[in-house]
Amino acid sequence: MRVLGVDPGPTSCGFALLEVTGGLAQHIACGAMSGLDLAVEIRDAQRKPDLIAIERGAGAHAGIARKRGAQAALSIAKHGGNAQEIGGFLRGVAWLLGIDVVELAATVVRSHFKIPHRKAHRPLDPRTMEPVTEDVLVERVVRRLISDWPDRSANHERDAGLVGLAAARGVRPPPPVLTARSKPGPRNRVKVSTGQNGTLAK
Repeated sequence: MRVLGVDPGPTSCGFALLEVTGGLAQHIACGAMSGLDLAVEIRDAQRKPDLIAIERGAGAHAGIARKRGAQAALSIAKHGGNAQEIGGFLRGVAWLLGIDVVELAATVVRSHFKIPHRKAHRPLDPRTMEPVTEDVLVERVVRRLISDWPDRSANHERDAGLVGLAAARGVRPPPPVLTARSKPGPRNRVKVSTGQNGTLAK
C-alpha cells in the first residue's frame, strides 16, 4: 500500500510518501510544497497513493494564551486556520480522485507511538539533563520504523511520515463522545388524559 502523509502548515505542507507492506514501511519521497503544488503532484503521479493521511494540529487554546501570551495564541489560531484550509483543499482533491483520506490529530498519532506530550514523562538528554523535545522523539521513531529515511529532513516532513505510518497501521480518529446536556424535565413531558368513554380528552 502506498501512503501519503501530509502535515499542513500555514504556508506549505510537509509530505512523506511511504510504501507499506505488512508491518514494514519504506521511504519513497519527502519534502515540502504548497497545497496546490502537492495536489498537482498527486493528480499527475503515475501511481497515485492508496491512502492520504493528514495531520490535524491542536490549534490555539487557553493554555497557550496563559503560557505564551495572547499574541502567540492569536498567531497559532491564524496559522491553524490556514492549515485547516489546506487540509480541506487536499481532502476535496482526494475525493475527486477517488483516494481514501484519514485525518488524525497529532495527539492521537503521538499516543499510538507512545511519544509523551508532557516533559515530565520524556527521557532526559544526557548532555543537558533536560527532557528531550517531541521533535527529537518523533525523529527517533521515524528513523527506527521507516527504512531508507534520509539523513536530513525537516520537522514537518517527519511529522508527515509519522501520520502516514499511523494511518497505514490502521489508526483512526476516536469516535465522538455524545453526552446528554439535560435530562427530560416537566416541560418535556406530555400529559394525556382520557374522557369517560375512553376517548382522548382535550
